[in-house]
Amino acid sequence: MRLITYLDELNWTQTRLVKESGISATTIQRIIKGEATLQRKNAEILCATLTRALHRDIHPQDVDEIQTAKAERPERRKPKDQHGD
Repeated sequence: MRLITYLDELNWTQTRLVKESGISATTIQRIIKGEATLQRKNAEILCATLTRALHRDIHPQDVDEIQTAKAERPERRKPKDQHGD
């Protein structure tokens, strides 16, 4: 579902979403236009805000404009000692 549809369901403006989520107005505008690549943290904040307001679980895959990476970031590993120590 599109983010704007969730806002319509809540009868919220973009400004209200900014206040409720703490995400910047510029970012919210870019999400709605489909121009933003969200950091995972902001995607989680946005979905948590919608979940609280709608009283049902909203996940990143439920919001059309949220693009999520398919692969998880591998663990960071210390490089092996090249000298065999």
